[in-house]
Amino acid sequence: MGWTSGSPGRELPGDSCLRVGKTLRVPTGTPSKSALTIELAAQQSARIAELLRDGFNLPARRASTSADIRDDDRLPALLLAIDLHRVASPLAQHPELFESAPGTSRGIRGMHLAASRDALGLVAQTSSACAHLSRAGIRSLVMKGVGMAAVQGRTPSARGSGDLDLWVHVDDVIQTVEHLATIGYQPEDPAAVELVGSASRRGRIYRWITPEITLLHNELKPIDLHFRLLRSTTHVPITFDEAWESSVLIPGTDGHGRTLCAEHALRHAAAHATKDCWDTLRHVVDIVHLARMIGDDALGRLCVSDPSVDLAVVVASNLDPGLTRHTTSSRRTHRRARVAWKMCLSLSKRPQSIALQTGWANIRSRSEVMVWQVRTAPDLGTALHPLIEAPVSMRALTDPAPLPLGIMRDILNRAKETRR
Repeated sequence: MGWTSGSPGRELPGDSCLRVGKTLRVPTGTPSKSALTIELAAQQSARIAELLRDGFNLPARRASTSADIRDDDRLPALLLAIDLHRVASPLAQHPELFESAPGTSRGIRGMHLAASRDALGLVAQTSSACAHLSRAGIRSLVMKGVGMAAVQGRTPSARGSGDLDLWVHVDDVIQTVEHLATIGYQPEDPAAVELVGSASRRGRIYRWITPEITLLHNELKPIDLHFRLLRSTTHVPITFDEAWESSVLIPGTDGHGRTLCAEHALRHAAAHATKDCWDTLRHVVDIVHLARMIGDDALGRLCVSDPSVDLAVVVASNLDPGLTRHTTSSRRTHRRARVAWKMCLSLSKRPQSIALQTGWANIRSRSEVMVWQVRTAPDLGTALHPLIEAPVSMRALTDPAPLPLGIMRDILNRAKETRR
């Protein structure tokens, strides 16, 4: 769909991802001002794609022209990136990219400014909290969010875009809460702090104790304070001391903010994806991105030494088939993982699909669903609709002991009953 000089006039519906309800009529014959504006928008699309490839590693599939601006799969990535708060800062350096798109400049510019404000606010919050703890001699790591995105190439998932996830040593939990209270952060449940402190003093962290403490500020919940990497106590791929030794500085925090290195971030995402039954598909995008970052040698080594990484990469290879060569899993594991992957995609097509894990772990925004249309192969991308919030479980994809087909059928039957 598009326009070429001399072709019959046709209507081009405004791209839904641009939040524009108008219809553009492209004239026939000699290119008019409208046609030239579309051509300019196509040129902007190509420039935006260059910025996105730098941050997202998006493949360059074809050159943008006026004939394919409606179908160009890279232009929606601009709005996706803005919604995810991941590339607001680099795009802020190119305001001219938002000026001339026909009928959309005001809306795009408004979204961009709002996303920039939110992202910069979270960066400022990260810097303030990390600096306060650093001056008190308390080690803290940003587990995800804007800070980690700035270091690791802005991983395109919505994880951590709404709050700050801080990881501290379990022995420092009470001290951390007390210091953050001096700058306005109060625990949502003070009893949880005492439970953690009591268990820590006895040298044990029980499974039933919450793995994070929510801190409130002006009736918001901006900080989740973590004291262990996973809910599960049976599989901890990285200790806090190991993560601290190889951590990296977050730009813009004056040397106070630190986050996981790319290799540890990959192990963290893989452990979540394969061990926690309440996690979701969003980790697969992170795994693909981080696996590319650390390089072939490091990825091959991790696949041999860490079964969680090996199994997670099997599933992630649905997005990037090139990752498969590093895995050690059997063909049977590959086949079961791909069957489970496709079943979850088929379930996610329905807005009423059954939640296969606790509700808060659902894919939380349509932006997060849109990422699959940008990142996946066409046959998989079309299985997801950008306007639904589809609960999908990573357990069905990457359980260490793959689900028997009978259990998979039961899951599918329950989903069908729910849709009725």
